Amino acid sequence: MPELPTFAITSRMFTEPAQVEALAGEFLDSGFQQLSLDPNLRQPVWEELLKYYPPRSFCAASLMAPLPPLTRAGPNKPPRLGSLDRSEQKECIQKGNQTIEFSNKYEIPFVYLPIAKAEEPTKTDISNELERKRVREEVWERFWLTRNASEIIQAQVDGYLRVLSELLAHADRYSVKISLVPGGMPFDIPLPLECELIRNEFEGAPLVTFLDLPSYEKACRQSTPGFENLLNVEANRLAGVLVHDGRVFQNQLPLGQGDVDLNRIQDFAQSDSAQDLKWIIDLAPPVNVSDYLNTREALEPIFNPPSNEPTDSIFPF
Repeated sequence: MPELPTFAITSRMFTEPAQVEALAGEFLDSGFQQLSLDPNLRQPVWEELLKYYPPRSFCAASLMAPLPPLTRAGPNKPPRLGSLDRSEQKECIQKGNQTIEFSNKYEIPFVYLPIAKAEEPTKTDISNELERKRVREEVWERFWLTRNASEIIQAQVDGYLRVLSELLAHADRYSVKISLVPGGMPFDIPLPLECELIRNEFEGAPLVTFLDLPSYEKACRQSTPGFENLLNVEANRLAGVLVHDGRVFQNQLPLGQGDVDLNRIQDFAQSDSAQDLKWIIDLAPPVNVSDYLNTREALEPIFNPPSNEPTDSIFPF
């Protein structure tokens, strides 16, 4: 029987320094010993987390985490990955390099790039069309055509690659690897096939992949090009799985509250290579510790499915 992997959680629940002590105690008592730093983590909260999580408890960090303290005078939002603005791309590189150095200092092995969003089609465009049209397949087909023909999106992908190239060069100086997260929707950057091209272009670079479960579900449902290879650990250099549920426009839900079909990954989860991955439960408030426990419990059967083998007993009980 395969052993269960170690499940980590993201830091999304830790939003205020004053709540860290009690919340960290609950998670640690529940067996969640590892933490991944989410994109919205602020420096004051990070400093509190260090009091309760020992060195090497941190398994990954999102690009640009931790963010500086909130201020009344903006800007309080990080630069957008995939922006067309060259100055914003430059800021992504600067702050991303800081995350790499930060991760090296605290022995965090992976810095993952959150899925970037394309300028067109927007979520609003798609939502409006889905409400107006009865044949959803036609709507999605049209948006995929828009995605594939869009010069704006290609420019965004080029900007993404420009940032990624600089980050990989910087990470190569440290003991940190950069992780792609393949998307599955027309407004996601990068898509699975783009990730394949990126890996070929940056062969030999400290580059790996994190599988995002809702994005994988969406890619499977829409037959997004390249989706059939996403569970190939060696080809994708898979290093982690972001565990949460999701719908078309909503993610970070507890498993069972969205569209994710865990049967899709059952064979993969029972492979030897799956045990070595970072399995990171990534839920967004409003949730509580029990939602993390329920999500972990929902995952356990795919690693250890019930046995259908007959028993030696001649009695039916």
